[in-house]
Amino acid sequence: MHYLVYKITNKLNGKIYVGKHKTKDELDDYFGSGLLLERAINKYGKENFIKEIIHRAKTEDEMNEMEAKIVDEDFIARSDTYNLKLGGQGGFDYILENKLFVTDKFYAACHENWKIGRDKLAELMTDEEFKSQFSKKVSDGLKLFYSTNINPFKGKKHSDDAREKMRQAKVGKCSGKNNPSFGTIWITNGVESIKIKKSDPIPTGYKKGRLLK
Repeated sequence: MHYLVYKITNKLNGKIYVGKHKTKDELDDYFGSGLLLERAINKYGKENFIKEIIHRAKTEDEMNEMEAKIVDEDFIARSDTYNLKLGGQGGFDYILENKLFVTDKFYAACHENWKIGRDKLAELMTDEEFKSQFSKKVSDGLKLFYSTNINPFKGKKHSDDAREKMRQAKVGKCSGKNNPSFGTIWITNGVESIKIKKSDPIPTGYKKGRLLK
């Protein structure tokens, strides 16, 4: 069994994705499973990406530890990476090997793995700088997706009942300190817009405001 940590690079823009792979064939055609990576491959074509092995581990634990060291908070917040979740979280290889599909064990493993990532990301999102960088990456990913796919909501509108239900659902949840933008302001340098805390100094070259698209 091979325990690999790999890097995939977009040859056109230099963006990278780092992942792990447990396999019996080091030369198999596995090419990552990251959401943003898949969208980028669909747009640019697989021929414009290159995969390289950056670490060969002796055990699955060592593989997970190495991925965790590389794909940390700073790594997933970077604009030149496709990773959206922290490295080192357990995979589902043993589920595939033992064919535990549609069983209580399968759902329990899926839920636990999802919960770990969800809780860690929620903790990171309390940092405004990380939140701003991560949110922009997700936004860029959606733009990338819709550059090659039709928006299923295009040309449609919410009904009056639907709009009223959404309004009622937000009552009391987005006011004051419950508002995710509470205590922050938008600033722009004329090229990009970012959100900062009101108490933070405005960087040189920036001013209050936001670019409208």
